[in-house]
Amino acid sequence: MFSLVAEFLAFILLLVLAIHLYERERVNSYFAKKFWRCLLLAVLSVLLNALTVLTIAYARAVPLWLNMLVNSTYFLVSYAMTASFAQYLFEKLLSHVYDGTCIRRATWANRGLLAAAVCVTVLNLSTGLVFYFDENLQYRRGPLNGVGYIQVAAEAVLLIYCYLRHRGSVDAAMKRVVRVGVPVTALLVAFQQMYPGVLLNGTMGAFMAIILFINFQSQMVEVDAITQLGNRSSFLLELEMQLAARQPMQVILVSLCQFGAMNLAYGYETGDEILYEIAHWLDGERGKGKVFCFSPVTFAMLQPTGDREAPPHWTERILDRFKGEWNLGDSVCRVPARVLDMDVRGGRWTVAQIVECLEFGQMRLKQEGRGYLYFNEETARDPQRRKYLADCLRRCIAQRTVEVWYQPVYCSGTGAFCSAEALVRLRDGDGGLLPLGECIPLAEESGLIGGINRQVLERVCAFLGAVEPGRLGMVTINLAMDQLAEPAFVQKLRELLKERGVAEERLGLEITERMLISEEPTVRQTLEELADGAFPFLLDDFGVGYSNFSGVLHFPFSKIKLDCSLIQNIQTDHKSRLTVQAVIDLFHRSGMEVVAEGIETRSQAEQLQALGADYLQGFYFARPMPEEDLLRFLEERRGDTGALSAAGVCE
Repeated sequence: MFSLVAEFLAFILLLVLAIHLYERERVNSYFAKKFWRCLLLAVLSVLLNALTVLTIAYARAVPLWLNMLVNSTYFLVSYAMTASFAQYLFEKLLSHVYDGTCIRRATWANRGLLAAAVCVTVLNLSTGLVFYFDENLQYRRGPLNGVGYIQVAAEAVLLIYCYLRHRGSVDAAMKRVVRVGVPVTALLVAFQQMYPGVLLNGTMGAFMAIILFINFQSQMVEVDAITQLGNRSSFLLELEMQLAARQPMQVILVSLCQFGAMNLAYGYETGDEILYEIAHWLDGERGKGKVFCFSPVTFAMLQPTGDREAPPHWTERILDRFKGEWNLGDSVCRVPARVLDMDVRGGRWTVAQIVECLEFGQMRLKQEGRGYLYFNEETARDPQRRKYLADCLRRCIAQRTVEVWYQPVYCSGTGAFCSAEALVRLRDGDGGLLPLGECIPLAEESGLIGGINRQVLERVCAFLGAVEPGRLGMVTINLAMDQLAEPAFVQKLRELLKERGVAEERLGLEITERMLISEEPTVRQTLEELADGAFPFLLDDFGVGYSNFSGVLHFPFSKIKLDCSLIQNIQTDHKSRLTVQAVIDLFHRSGMEVVAEGIETRSQAEQLQALGADYLQGFYFARPMPEEDLLRFLEERRGDTGALSAAGVCE
């Protein structure tokens, strides 16, 4: 049994790797599925190896046919594991090779080696070429017992050959795998031959799985699948780090033009290869900077800079390069591009502002038909941005593309998600989300907010009508001052609910203190009419600015929502904690429940639950999501009640 120590450790490593991979959110891509297959075969190989040791040790108590079957299955699974790892490596190594001949040959060679090993194992049942049991039921190795190592050696030679032949097209991660994985495998095979009593087949699989995971799977979310550059998330993280260090930088955005037409002309596979070639060139020209995939056909380059009066040579070299041709196998093509050069200096920038300016700059380049634009803090305040956002809002309203996302609300008493808050989402012409912090005030100023609010209300009522109360009890919406000032608003709302078959109790209405103190007659009348119905009322953003306790206590609120600014210091500031406790107690004594917003950590959730908050809402539990995702979210957590650790999914 001592021989199984290495296999036992390999099993533990594989199990930890599988659990880590399973628990992380990741895209179920082609290569992710391939990796899972390798991992599962490695685990199965280790388990079968342990089983063969037991059946061999107790050969007299185990039927000979069963011993032969178990050992043969172990060999077959080991061959399949080796072939699976080899195929993964071949496809990764040759993923950027334009000519598909090499990958086809490598695949057929890999299959041929696997078929040969399988045939030898099948023939072994009658010949004993691989293993057999003598008259004393002792396990004996046959002359071809090492056929698995021959398979590994042949595939390693083939991998090295493909690597050397196409070295210029191999990405950095794959180069690391070849330089590390091949020597490690060779050392393990040599050690196995020197000490045959120590079983290392599973160990080889575990080492290879770890090497592949580190290089390809562990950061899959942060890496663009086509270009192998850092994706938009990586770019935002790097921006945040540079801003925190107050590092002056130059952000260069390279947007490829008319790339959809290029995909149609050359095919999507060729289009992907063009993207990879451009990314490879930009990455080679970055110097001390970094290059990211900002969007499917847009690259972002971050360059640390000092004070400057004119754009440095980076943009000039990029512009010159895109005037030339790109070679891809037998194809030669031109790829027009627009370059946005943004100067970021000082500590006044935020990540959101930079991204908004980059997207606005892209829009200007496209509208004006220019190939280059220099952008700084002064041009960031360009009034054209307001016009652009207003046009987007009008288009959303006219085309009825206003979206509603929902953020679940956790009930402390039941330990379940019983309701959700409806939140508006708006998109530009390219499908990107518009910044609500700018769009909503602009919509209110330009009189467009009414059209947005009407669509939100219609979509929420339709959603509630399609979902049984047992799955989702209540959805709350944020009422705007314009809605309350709208004539016959209450009548229209009730007609809409009746049309969808939704009870008033299922539509929560969130209002602010500003509405309570409004002296507009129509607003006050609308509030009074709503209060006469069965609608649940929620006071939103309590704790922001002036809080009128008298007005709050005299209006029929069922719930009070504490603003995140009121609770953000309760873990470190004793006075803040006492204040929150006093506020919660006051509202409880007045017959109202309390909702705590903006919860981002488990410790915050536990603290507020201990202080008596009835409902909890925030990114710790879930981010806003579309209707289908909300229903799936609620269904997945239907049985998980009473545990904050189970409810918190975003920490």
